[in-house]
Amino acid sequence: MLTTFSLMSTALNAHSTSITFAAKFANGKSTSPLKEAINSAEYFLCNSQQSPIRIKEDHFRQLFEEDPKRLRDRWLPLEQRLHNTRRQYTFSLFAQTFFAVVAWILTIIGSYATSLGQHSEALLLSSGTLWTWLVPIVLGWMAVGVQSREYTVQDAIQGEIIHGESVPPKALEARSGFMNPSTDLHEALWGKVQGDEACQGPVYNYARILTYPKLRDRVVGAFEKKAAMLHAYKARIDPSGPVQDLQSLPSTMEENGSAHASAWDSASSRSKAISTGYRDPVRNNTTLLEAGLTLDVDMPYMEWKDVEASSDWKWNFTISNAIAVFLQWGVTGSAIVISYLTEVRGLGCRSGSYLLYGILATSAHVLLLASVFLSHHVMLVYQRERQKRATSARHEISRSNQIKWIGRLAVLMRFFGKSVAVINAIWIILSSTFELIGFYESCWCTGTVLGLGNKAWVVLFVSGDKMREEAEASWIGGLAMSLFTMVFTYLLSKAYS
Repeated sequence: MLTTFSLMSTALNAHSTSITFAAKFANGKSTSPLKEAINSAEYFLCNSQQSPIRIKEDHFRQLFEEDPKRLRDRWLPLEQRLHNTRRQYTFSLFAQTFFAVVAWILTIIGSYATSLGQHSEALLLSSGTLWTWLVPIVLGWMAVGVQSREYTVQDAIQGEIIHGESVPPKALEARSGFMNPSTDLHEALWGKVQGDEACQGPVYNYARILTYPKLRDRVVGAFEKKAAMLHAYKARIDPSGPVQDLQSLPSTMEENGSAHASAWDSASSRSKAISTGYRDPVRNNTTLLEAGLTLDVDMPYMEWKDVEASSDWKWNFTISNAIAVFLQWGVTGSAIVISYLTEVRGLGCRSGSYLLYGILATSAHVLLLASVFLSHHVMLVYQRERQKRATSARHEISRSNQIKWIGRLAVLMRFFGKSVAVINAIWIILSSTFELIGFYESCWCTGTVLGLGNKAWVVLFVSGDKMREEAEASWIGGLAMSLFTMVFTYLLSKAYS
């Protein structure tokens, strides 16, 4: 269930990022250096979600003070490296998926044609149906796009340049926590406070749902300011001519906040001294120092008020959870329907094991997501303390109870969530093993003693036609439910990707 949530949140984040870039930087067929840098940044943000990313504030400002061609030469290699290390569709993937689907279809055909209504066949069919969630998940990750190795995002940021003479940007780093931390992040109990957000891999994308939007907004905002500065410069040089870099630019700097307005004013004042050609703007840290901020203070974690105000975030979170529940209980529910409604009807060993599997999967999902929110709250406390340190070197920071107790609670919930997930995996494997050794063919299981108690009974003498008639509707309904769940989940992930 958590894997489905990570898949859908990754697809929806990429979708939101594409929409954001398209809305703010739509320019038709423009191929200017700045537009190429924007396209590369968009690709990087969409395809680097399997790794935590942090911004080095000072280097980030320097990066966007360069001319558009150098800015393009910084971002374009990131896109090229990630594209080269993206996991590709392979013959083995198609072959394995094809044979798995064919085997499932042949099982359905054989069960329906020769053994419809038989208890043993119901076990086989429901067991096969339970694992069909793997098909949309595997194909969905391929559609969304994942990297072929663990540290490819980090290698892309630190790697050698492919084209051009510039060096890779030093403004980004594949890590969690804070850049140049002024406070140590203490471990709570036996785990790190930031949790799985610091881990590499697409399965951990669920833990980055509260940091990725902040990263995207920072990059988009920097490109907006850069585009506005170019717009102002070109308008001053040739007021009657068209702006070639971008056709859609902010109409007023007030739309981008006071920080953008400051950048606009400083850029306008500097541009008066330039007679010909484009030059890198002169860096001015006066405003930052007057505000009491230092160059190495980064704020990668979204404030709760920003989370509440973000309609995109709430939509992505809601849809990702809905699809995770839909796929988990769609395939689990179909297996329960087949086994529950096959004589002897009721909650028996097999249907009970499926029900327990679904409950444990949901519990692990809830625990781990709760841990993400608790960890984020603790990291916000650290982040606010860093801001206080930046405003006053003499400020004394005391560790609050929030860091101590909420941090411990976050670690505990993450530990219990992963423990439940491991126990659930062991349980479903044991359940499949019980089927192979004939445990579910015992009188206790075939008689559905678990649900019927002392009213349990077993089938001894009944015609095959009667059993077929009783089981036909439930089998067809369960299989249709499973098929629809698989197809819908894959198509949705494919559409958003």
